[in-house]
Formats: sequence, structure tokens, C-alpha cells
Amino acid sequence: MDHVPLLEHSPARLAAPATHTLICGENLEVLPRIAGELPPVDVIYLDPPYNTGKREWMYDDDRDDWGEFMRERLIFLRGMLADDGVVAASIGAQQVHELASLIQRTFTRHRVHMVTVEVSGGKSAGGVRQVAEYLLLALPAGFRPAPLPWALAQSEPRQPWEGLALSTAPKGRWPNQVYPVYVDRKTRAVVGVGDSLQDLLDRGELEDATAYRFSETTAPAGSAAVWPITRHGRECSWRLSRDAILAAIERGHIKADPTRMPGNPNQFSVKYLPAGATKRVESGEIDVLGRDDAGALILRSHRPTSADIPTIWARKEHHTARGTARLRELIGENTFPYPKSVALIRDILLAVSGNKPEAVVLDPFAGAATTFDAVCELNAADNGSRRAVLVTNDDGGIFERVAVPRVRAVAAEFGVPVSIRG
Repeated sequence: MDHVPLLEHSPARLAAPATHTLICGENLEVLPRIAGELPPVDVIYLDPPYNTGKREWMYDDDRDDWGEFMRERLIFLRGMLADDGVVAASIGAQQVHELASLIQRTFTRHRVHMVTVEVSGGKSAGGVRQVAEYLLLALPAGFRPAPLPWALAQSEPRQPWEGLALSTAPKGRWPNQVYPVYVDRKTRAVVGVGDSLQDLLDRGELEDATAYRFSETTAPAGSAAVWPITRHGRECSWRLSRDAILAAIERGHIKADPTRMPGNPNQFSVKYLPAGATKRVESGEIDVLGRDDAGALILRSHRPTSADIPTIWARKEHHTARGTARLRELIGENTFPYPKSVALIRDILLAVSGNKPEAVVLDPFAGAATTFDAVCELNAADNGSRRAVLVTNDDGGIFERVAVPRVRAVAAEFGVPVSIRG
């Protein structure tokens, strides 16, 4: 395993308003100097050279050693990232697969996901119209994104019922969550439950939980016994204990539908209202229209209040042309190639730090300083105190001619303090 530098982090986070920082220098030289000034970083945003083979006036985008160039920086950044921190990286088609592999090998406790982002109306290349770039997200275990409003708007209204079977739990793991659920064959009403596997073990009627076999013989007349079985026919457990499901039946939070899974021997599939949906029902956020003939609640379909990050982003506000227009608005005419849209970076940061309004955001390839613009806009929107730490070199005068004037203009627009280190 590659050596991870031992870093001393500052234990205290800056109070709002956050003091943002723009630093000029090669990131591999600057990062060791600033690591001790920062607490563990919550978000690392990377917008490295895409290695397109072009030589733009601002920077060389043609590297034979691109993989090693990135590997060295990722190894150091690994030591700066908080345990529950996120890495987000924008990249083009030329290096997306190599970068994804490098990030996964470096941040081994994270899982890497790829998002396709439409950034233009299209550029013809070899008979293919290129309209997209890519966003790589390295997410820690247990990560929960903040909802993107436009993604929620695209979500179809749905019912909140979820399957009761817990396919990841073998039947012997939690014996109190293995029992038959009785469903009336005619009305589909859930009429009761049988003894649990734990009951049988406690009474000495069973010695080995793994030897227990699901059976239809315990069902009352006119009812079918439904067991926790996966769609592939594997025996598992329910999500609720026997006592919990009895209480849920009384509240109308359990229902049964004819099974549509060919590999499942059950005549019915059992669904329940998970805890989040139950809270929304009790608060009135989800309308209850009554009860059906089987006694289950009839609920109005609703749009989810939280959403996973979509893997396709196709929004004009994310187009590079918007980034160019914003940069021109702030510093006048410039020839910086392909500045990112502020809305794109804002939405990335919203998704990964919307639940962390005091996040430290590090951008070691800051370029035109779009990340600072996005952090300020997001802080203004949700009253956050995120801190942006940006590092860029001065190739082609990018620091003095683009990053500095932009940061000063944005800081004045949003009324925030910023430290500029030349």
C-alpha cells in the first residue's frame, strides 16, 4: 500500500462567516504546507487536466505521465480527507476510466460511482456528437446525499409501501424475524402471524435454526402462509419482529398483494410502511384516504422527499457556456478555456455537503476558482458556513489574471472574507 502522509489537523473549525483561502502554487508542494492548518476535509473536488492532447494557453493538457501525476496527488489527498468525507472529480472521456480506477485504489473504503453530465449542445468528433463529461463520486459507507431540487421534481409520484422481506438476512440470523404471515386468500387481508423461529427455539421444539423448513401446514383455514423468501426462492427474514408486525397490522401499515415473482413459492407478497413513511403519515405529509377492504391504509401517491443522486444530469444550467458567461460577468473578457458552470459545482456540493453546512471544501486544481463561487452561492442559499480552500498554479497567468480577480469579485458580491496567498 502507498504511504499516506501523517498529517496534524487543526481540531477547530472556523466560525461563520468562513474565511476562504486562495493559494498560488503547485498543489503537490502546497498541500503539505496547509494540511496542518485544516481540520479533516469534508469534500475534495478535483477538476484536473483532462489530458485531451491539447496545449491551451493556460495549461499543458498533454501528459504522458498523467496517471502517475494524479496518483501522487491522490495519495496525499487521502491523508487529508475525513473518514466520512467525499471525493468528487470532473473528468472527460479520455481519462475517466483511469481516474476512476486510481480513486478506487486510493480511497479503498469508498465506493466510486460515475455520473454523466451534459455540458454542451454537442461537438462532432469522428461521427459522434460529444455532449457530456463525467463526474466521479467516491462515497463512504453510510453516505446519504442531500436532495437536489430538480432531481426531486423529476421523480414520479409513488406509493411508500416497501417489501417486508429482508433478502440480506438469512433465516437463522434473527430468529424472532422469521415466522409465517397469514393472508386471507379471498380478501387479501393480513389476518395474523404464526409462531416465530425464536418461539420454537425457546420452547425446545427446535434445536437447530438452520434445519427449520418453511411450511404451509400452519395456515388457518382459508388463509395462505407467507414466508420471508427472496425473489430467487432463498429463505431469509422479515424486516420486523413478530410483535412489531402485529402492531403494524392494527394500524393498517401492512398489506398483501398477489406475488409477481416467478421464483417465489408464496401466493402473496407482504409490504409494510417503513419508519420514514410512517412519520410522514403521522405528520399528515402523506394523505390517508381511508382503509381498503383488507384493512390497510389507502395513501395518496407522493413525490419522495429525499432522492439518490441521478447518474445522468442533463440541464442547460450545467453547460460550460454558462460558466463562460459568469466568468465574463465577473472579470470581463478572458480566454480561459471551458470554465465550469457555477450551477454544476453548486449542485455537486449540495448533493455531497448539503447535510454538512460547515463543511471544508478543498479544490487543489482550482483553475478559474469556480468552486469558490459555488461555495458562496450555496452558503447564501442555506445559511451555511462552508469554507473553500483553493489551490492553483500560475501557468499562463491563471492565478493573477483569472483566479484572483474572480475571487475578489465574488467575495465582494457575497460579503465574505477571503485570504489570498500569492
